[in-house]
Amino acid sequence: MPDDRPPFLAAATFFVVVGWWATILLMGVTSLPDAIGWSGGAALWLVGVTTLVGLLVARGRWAQRLAAGLALLPVAIVSFLEPGWVSWVGIALAAVAGVLLLAPSTTEWIRPGRSMDAPPDDAVVLMLLLVGWPLVGAPLFVGGAWWAIVLWAGPLLAFWYGRAELAGLWAVRGGAVVLPVLAAIGSPWWGWALAAAIAAGSSYWAWREGARLAVVPLVNRPSSGVCPTPDFDKVVGGS
Repeated sequence: MPDDRPPFLAAATFFVVVGWWATILLMGVTSLPDAIGWSGGAALWLVGVTTLVGLLVARGRWAQRLAAGLALLPVAIVSFLEPGWVSWVGIALAAVAGVLLLAPSTTEWIRPGRSMDAPPDDAVVLMLLLVGWPLVGAPLFVGGAWWAIVLWAGPLLAFWYGRAELAGLWAVRGGAVVLPVLAAIGSPWWGWALAAAIAAGSSYWAWREGARLAVVPLVNRPSSGVCPTPDFDKVVGGS
C-alpha cells in the first residue's frame, strides 16, 4: 500500500528548483538567445507544475521519474551561465531535489499500480509530450526563427485532448505532423531534425490504441446499474 503522507519536502524542493532555473532563463542572464530563454523558461514552469500535480494528486510513477529528470536539467543550463553563486545554488538545490524525489519516502507515496479509472498509459505519455513541446522545441528559436512559437499550441492540444473529445484526438493527430514542420521554418538542418523527432514521437503516441481508447472507450459507462455493457459496434468496427 502506498504511504498516505505526501512528500511535501520533495515536492517543495522540486518546485523551488523549477522556479529557480525557469527564472534564470526568463531573465535572460544566460548566453542563450532571448527567445530561447523566454520560451524555455515559460515551458519549464508549465512542465514543472504539470509534473508536480502528477506527483501529489495522481501519485503517478511517471511524475516521480519526470520530476527527477527535470531536477537534472541544470546540468544542461549551467553550461550557458557565467560561473557564480547563482549556478552553484541552483546545482545544489537540484541535487537535493533529486535525492528527495528518489528517496524511499517518496517512492512509497507513489501508487503501486494503475487505478481503475486512470487513463491509458498511451494517453498520459501523449499529453506529456504535447505539454513539453515548447520546452523541447525551444532551440528552434535560434536565429530569430519565430515560427517556433506554434509549438505553444501543444499544451492547448493537450487540454483539448484531455477533455476526452474525439475532435481533440484528431486535432492532435493532425497537429502532430503539421505544427512541428511549421516550427522548423527558418531553422538550420538540425532544427528540421529536431522538428522531425517531435513530429514522429507525437504521431506515434497519438495513433496508438490507448490514445484512442481514452477518448472512445470500448465499454460504455451507464449512468445507473452495476455492470457496464460492451459497445459491440466499437469492438467489432475498431473505431
